[in-house]
Amino acid sequence: MDRVSVGRSGPQVSHRVVTATFNGAVSALDWTYALDELRRVSDDAAPAGYCAHAHLTSEPVSHPRPLAIAECAVVLDGSSRVIVAGAVATTMQAAVDELTLRLRRRIGNASEFVSRAAHPVQHEGGNRHDRFR
Repeated sequence: MDRVSVGRSGPQVSHRVVTATFNGAVSALDWTYALDELRRVSDDAAPAGYCAHAHLTSEPVSHPRPLAIAECAVVLDGSSRVIVAGAVATTMQAAVDELTLRLRRRIGNASEFVSRAAHPVQHEGGNRHDRFR
């Protein structure tokens, strides 16, 4: 989904793309839930651009209990950062919930890092490189 926002430099388009691949017996309800949750994460993400690819694997008859794996790689535009998270649970919805929780935390940490890098702290003596001029 593309969004248009108006900033100081005029209209800007932010790209938010979510794709997924599935292995095993992933039900339509589960993959719909996963894509909806990943879209919610992208709606809450601070960066202007967001591309995510999820991989969902389900083995409902694995021993000793069912196994659901949700993995996702997210590329944040403007920071050249890739965030990877994964989760394992006995149901796909539980795995997706844990995955989105981890992604939100990691995207928040990446946003803080980018913000700090864009606004370096000035020390009382000026920039440390000024001493060598």
